[in-house]
Amino acid sequence: MAAAFEPDLLGCRVRLAAEEGHYCGTVHAVGARDGSVTLLGVTFGDGEQQQRLHGVQKFLRGDVRRIEVLERLVDDSLLLVQVALGYSDDSGGELLPRPDGYALLESAAELTEAVAFLRRQQTLGLAAEGVLLGRRGQLSLLTFAAAEFAFVVDVAACGGAAAVQQLRPLLEAADVQKVVHDCRGLSDLLAHQFGVGLTNVFDTQAAEVLLYHRQHGAMPAYVSSVAHTLVTRLGLLPRQVFFPHFRLERMREDQQVWLKRPLAEPLLEGAVKNVVYLRELRHVQMERLFSTFVRCVDVYLGAVRDADDEDASAAPYETHRVPLAVQAVLETPPTWPSRASPDYEQPGLVSNVLVGVDDGMQFTRNVWRSGRP
Repeated sequence: MAAAFEPDLLGCRVRLAAEEGHYCGTVHAVGARDGSVTLLGVTFGDGEQQQRLHGVQKFLRGDVRRIEVLERLVDDSLLLVQVALGYSDDSGGELLPRPDGYALLESAAELTEAVAFLRRQQTLGLAAEGVLLGRRGQLSLLTFAAAEFAFVVDVAACGGAAAVQQLRPLLEAADVQKVVHDCRGLSDLLAHQFGVGLTNVFDTQAAEVLLYHRQHGAMPAYVSSVAHTLVTRLGLLPRQVFFPHFRLERMREDQQVWLKRPLAEPLLEGAVKNVVYLRELRHVQMERLFSTFVRCVDVYLGAVRDADDEDASAAPYETHRVPLAVQAVLETPPTWPSRASPDYEQPGLVSNVLVGVDDGMQFTRNVWRSGRP
């Protein structure tokens, strides 16, 4: 029987029974509209098999067979404050510093000064806004976020093609990593319109695809929007990120809003919101992407150190062999059984989008979720 999620569950530590197993976590939100419950500090499994899941996890009413309240001692107001600051109880410690302000650049002189500063950074968040970004699209804004400050470049106001050429040394710099969420359109636009090759890119959307495959053992059919990824990976509140809504059949028309001047304040803030957290997102994703490698190194560290004297004495003669314990690390099954359904139109993929999502909506808050039809 489907569970009923009541508002008084907020702040409670609960245990959810789903088809694939048990989840424990603290209730962060209860959705009256979609019948959902969102948990923080989530673990999956029982006993020694428990595995910690990073970020927030959302469940629909139909996913949950039973819900049990473990304790009602958590102060939900405190919980929300922690999330608003970018912390969650499973974040693993302090996150990277975030920019404490931003500037809108509207002249070539301002851009020259900003490029000199950005060129000295090692890692930058980068995002682009415009109309149908690609070789036939129109570029409106390029936003860069360093640790201390963010810059929103009004490309047309700064000189159009000349502004992009000013940015070329930065965009092509091999010693400055650019963290982008879905670099496809921007890379195509820069290469075909301006002859600029975007270099040294960490694509957080590509990282999500790899992490999804590693976690579920299947290739997702749909990508994660930057806003939803920030909410799920960093535990941010929806109001801290920007959810763009574009109708697929009116994409060009809807995106014209990025070309209007003066730019509406909510759009300017939205352009900043989804880039200032990208460096943090990369940090979290890198930890997960390198988790298998780190476990392999741990095996190497203990392979001889923890062996008995007889095996340790033979170790110098066995250095040409891979430690057998590495095999167990590499053969570890997916960490969380998938609730997604096969995509029969594209064999080898799973349909990880909710059934009933509006076909005319490009992004939704739930687009990156392993849902069961």
